[in-house]
Amino acid sequence: MDRTDRQIIGLLQEEGTSTNAALARLIGVSEETVRRRLKRLTQNNILRIVAIPNDEMMGLGTKALLGFKSDPALIDSAAAIIAENSAVQWVSVTTGRYDIVAQVAVTDVGTLYEIQQHLGKIVAVESIEIMMVLDAPKLPHMAAA
Repeated sequence: MDRTDRQIIGLLQEEGTSTNAALARLIGVSEETVRRRLKRLTQNNILRIVAIPNDEMMGLGTKALLGFKSDPALIDSAAAIIAENSAVQWVSVTTGRYDIVAQVAVTDVGTLYEIQQHLGKIVAVESIEIMMVLDAPKLPHMAAA
């Protein structure tokens, strides 16, 4: 990966529907260069181009991080079960205070409570702490390349 690759990725993070021609103009390379580099980046699993919905516009304006304490022998299976829940956007097995951290996006606090009750019944889960997301000034898809 070089500076041009990073520029292409950064521009796509800002506007994922940019054409190869537009990217080429902005970076100062040929359209063929952009096309070739995008092909290599996607084939090597360095870059994935996906649609990222606006949760609030979809009625999912309540977001929270959930911190899970789990039976150490069952962390991986607990994380897999948590990941199956449709409200869960991502799950990570972590070190530190929590064994597992997940983010959920739901319609309201009542639904968040239902999710907590449901996920709390997983045998491997010993406790859940809910941290409401008040603001997210930087999200993964907004990261600078």
